[in-house]
Amino acid sequence: RTIDNRNWFARMQRVSRLERWLVDIPISVYLAWICVATIVNVASALDSSGWNGGGFSPTVWAIVMLTLGAILAANAALQQQDTAFAVVFVWAYVAIAVRHVDQRSVAIVAGLLAIGLLGLALRNTRTGRRQLGSRR
Repeated sequence: RTIDNRNWFARMQRVSRLERWLVDIPISVYLAWICVATIVNVASALDSSGWNGGGFSPTVWAIVMLTLGAILAANAALQQQDTAFAVVFVWAYVAIAVRHVDQRSVAIVAGLLAIGLLGLALRNTRTGRRQLGSRR
């Protein structure tokens, strides 16, 4: 079976600014929040089930989960040029850094990842790539 390239090209067409703001950006923001919530819920479920972290401390696992989320957001920013998706993770990571200021290593990693993701988001807007949303 061959791949129908017409659908692929249709998705790559430019969309109007109105469609980008009313369709693409809300979907990107919603999808990003679903991803953030899923990461948090998995961590919470593991914690409440009594999982001991496989010998690693909760701080190490928090940093691992933050890093996995950042990889997901960076992929959206770099591969899909989806700035809105990355900005949601910036927002979440700043909130995590503020909330966990007493756990210095978690706060520092969350803050650094937020700065890195913000840099990728700004790169997309400055290089003329799609600024927000998921389609060209």
